[in-house]
Amino acid sequence: MKGMNSSSLAIASLVAACGLTVPAQAQDRVLRALPEATALVAKAKALRSIQSAHAECTAAAIRSRTPKGYLCQVRVLVEEADAIVISASPGPKANGALRRRAALAAAACSIGSALTDYRPVNAVAGLDRLRFEARALGCRAAGSLYDALLALPPGSPASRALEGDRALPLDWAGRPLKEVVCSCDSEAARLGDAAFVPPDDGLLIATKRALYARGCFLDVKAGGSSLVDLRRGGSGIGPASAPGAADDRAAAVRRYARSHEFQIKHCIERAGDRRPTDSGKLETCLCEIAGKWRLPKSAGGATGVDIAIGDGPHSFRLDVDSDGRVSACRLSSVDRQEPSSQSAPSR
Repeated sequence: MKGMNSSSLAIASLVAACGLTVPAQAQDRVLRALPEATALVAKAKALRSIQSAHAECTAAAIRSRTPKGYLCQVRVLVEEADAIVISASPGPKANGALRRRAALAAAACSIGSALTDYRPVNAVAGLDRLRFEARALGCRAAGSLYDALLALPPGSPASRALEGDRALPLDWAGRPLKEVVCSCDSEAARLGDAAFVPPDDGLLIATKRALYARGCFLDVKAGGSSLVDLRRGGSGIGPASAPGAADDRAAAVRRYARSHEFQIKHCIERAGDRRPTDSGKLETCLCEIAGKWRLPKSAGGATGVDIAIGDGPHSFRLDVDSDGRVSACRLSSVDRQEPSSQSAPSR
């Protein structure tokens, strides 16, 4: 590990913790200590928020080296990581927000890995469920980091962290971040099934949806963000109306939508119509998934964005508030001129 800077260490930890499965012979009879994660939790601003939301996450529980205490630590780390906004510049080496978010995600994944490898001599009630939750939440932090980087302008200095280039100061040990995230979610889904988590469980559904939304089962180029050309056959995301030069946020929202185009295609297929814009079922599905997206924040207030669907004249309309959440959603027409600040109630 000599010669690696703090950025490289954080990312190497993220790769090891989120993307690898430990063989049976390396599994632990004692839950191993993770001082780096514990130190990050102690300094986290999200600590009080998690303690308020989860009564079991008392100060004593979080300090304890127990499965439940470790799950509470994961919750703190994930919330802390998701609150960090990554800027497009500087590059990975000097980007403090990127380094900290990667370190928090790596710590969350490390805890999930420790619980996965933990095989106590005496049975621990609910351990399989705790393993799944810790791993799935850690994967969520890594996946949110991937989504945030993908939403940056192409070619921006910070977005180089998506690449699997060993020459970068902040690298993924030769693996693109998407591959790491997909491996992590796949392992989390396996743990959920092994723990007999109900198929309608919200966390399990979100984990499996993430695998499809990011195209983890598709054959794509390493580091690429475009999953498949969905414009063929009139289904998918077509080229939206070009935004003005100053409309950087709208462009970032469109890039985010393109990174989730497989999820959008799923809605189109569920609508069961070659002319999906005639179906209210499509609008309901699209608005449901868009309501869960974490889009770029803006101090300039709400932004209205049209994302063209297929090659037709219709679009998927989102109104995004200053916190990066969808405040209104509907199907509309690219040709229809509407003020971007106007909101329409979603169905």
